Amino acid sequence: MFHRPRRSSALMAVMLGSCLGAAGPSAPAHAGATGAVSCPQRDRLITDRTTSCFWTDIQIRIFRRVNDEQTGYARFSLVSNAALNPRSRQWTQRLTVTMLTAEGTATSGFTVQASATAPDDDAFTIGTSPARQLRRIGAPVTLDYQISAVQDDLARSRVQPVVVLLPVTPTTGDVPRYAMTAGAPVVRCDNASTVGPDTGGCVYPDFVPTYRVSGNNAIAQVAAHIRWAQQNLPHHWGWKGHGPALTRITDVAKAGATYRAACGNRRPTAGQYCHMYPFPDTAEAASPDYSWRNLDKVQANREMADLRFPWYEKNRVMDGDEYWVDAG
Repeated sequence: MFHRPRRSSALMAVMLGSCLGAAGPSAPAHAGATGAVSCPQRDRLITDRTTSCFWTDIQIRIFRRVNDEQTGYARFSLVSNAALNPRSRQWTQRLTVTMLTAEGTATSGFTVQASATAPDDDAFTIGTSPARQLRRIGAPVTLDYQISAVQDDLARSRVQPVVVLLPVTPTTGDVPRYAMTAGAPVVRCDNASTVGPDTGGCVYPDFVPTYRVSGNNAIAQVAAHIRWAQQNLPHHWGWKGHGPALTRITDVAKAGATYRAACGNRRPTAGQYCHMYPFPDTAEAASPDYSWRNLDKVQANREMADLRFPWYEKNRVMDGDEYWVDAG
């Protein structure tokens, strides 16, 4: 683990800060091997439900402590990627460090190491990557480290990547650490039985996922009903850009009562099923602004049992979580 830097009477000290408008080439925006999303823009955090990417540039200036003479300068690209596991409370984070420019004593290179911090330190066990040497301009170094959430608890916290860059040129001054504050998404890990096995899993809860039913001929009638409801109901439930998201409820009795109130007297014929939208297991279904339609029973059951509930588990959509519905 990292230790707090100590001041000393060393001949050299290191200053670390954000690199704003510095000259020199920029690192290409990309996703690391552990992430699905990419970083198209510097200093912007990108996430989906389980992957994240953050790219920033930083600079280091090396000074002689005795007379404040600058002896070296370097600029780095940092790309942080993570891929959470919705079926495990442990995951790998990767920090890719690329030295973009170096001058003076900085040309000797740096020893780099990565880890992370979380405000709720008791909720997570955070590892540290092995130290690696960074000596060549434009040659990226990848640093992988493990994070795990405490078992059997609902853990929710911002996880902030941290990098240590120690100049190879001998110095006993302060160890430069850079905390990627803007690249610290909220992680939620749980063991909820409503979203899968008790092994638990983790997601980025601030990302609102999309449940897609469009383009699936096996549930064409269901998709057509949802599409009609989204376009014609006053609230346009779950239609991104047009109405509010749906909010899942996991109270089976409440969902059943909502469904019976909407569909109890609709008299579907043999082979049919009364389908309602918003779905009965959402808070929005209790509104008088809903739609019902007698549809093919096989299609209705397939949408619910084979698609929607497995999708809830895959994205760990818990009670109170919002989501969109794409019906084409």
